[in-house]
Amino acid sequence: MSSLEIKDLQIKHGRKLALENIDLTFETGHCYALLGQNGAGKSSLIRELFKKPKKGSIMIDGVRVYNNQEQMSKIYCMSQVSFFPKELKLTDIMKLLGSAFPEFDSEFAKDVMQKADVDLKQKFGKLSVGTSTLFRAVMALATNANFIFLDEPELGVDIKNRELFLSLFAKRMTESDSCFVIATHNLQEFENLPDKIIILQDHKVALFGDSEEISKNYVTLSGKKELFKQIREKTMNKKELGSFMSVVVKVEDRDAFLSRIPDGVEVSNCSLQDIFLAITSKEGVE
Repeated sequence: MSSLEIKDLQIKHGRKLALENIDLTFETGHCYALLGQNGAGKSSLIRELFKKPKKGSIMIDGVRVYNNQEQMSKIYCMSQVSFFPKELKLTDIMKLLGSAFPEFDSEFAKDVMQKADVDLKQKFGKLSVGTSTLFRAVMALATNANFIFLDEPELGVDIKNRELFLSLFAKRMTESDSCFVIATHNLQEFENLPDKIIILQDHKVALFGDSEEISKNYVTLSGKKELFKQIREKTMNKKELGSFMSVVVKVEDRDAFLSRIPDGVEVSNCSLQDIFLAITSKEGVE
């Protein structure tokens, strides 16, 4: 197992603070969902991986990443901004990646793009937004790097190719020991993939842990409004429809909490998307 450790990292854009006091560890063999609303710092964190931190450190197995070609080659980042030259053909880009990443799986890349009906002889600059996103995401998976970061890999991709990518991504995860990090503000399509969850909020890590354990600590309650007067815990993500409402509640002792729920209030498990919205929403918190 290999680990990428980020310690006490601070990121600024000029005088504007993007992230501070970031302590995260990414381990191979796991899939992480990196969540946050727009501007939360997801993309900033990914872009910082190859830079010299002004404060903090970024290491792989105790060795600094910055200016270390061996360590840098263990990371591949698919960002929202592409750095592929527009005049290069897709086949030429694949050759470049093959020379940079010894375990680059060209057959996998060709097979996926063929299933997506993408002509690899065309120039990268001619691709649509969705096809460009798909190509860059597939190239990331094909590198077989130790740590693969995907920034909004579904952005602009049509439904057919999105489903193709998700199914192949899930299969790739079972066959690989790589660490996969999916940065997104929409977890619905990736709900069942990550086993680790990271939520960024207010420039910091608001939540980091095992997705299954986190899910056990949150429940959704729904019922008539007057019944909620008996709920002592803080409620989040409140939604109202006429005389009915639903809320998300964080519980420390699930069994003890459920024993206090009044009759008429329905209890259900929270999706990771609901937990994300509950933590990051400024509204509906009481």
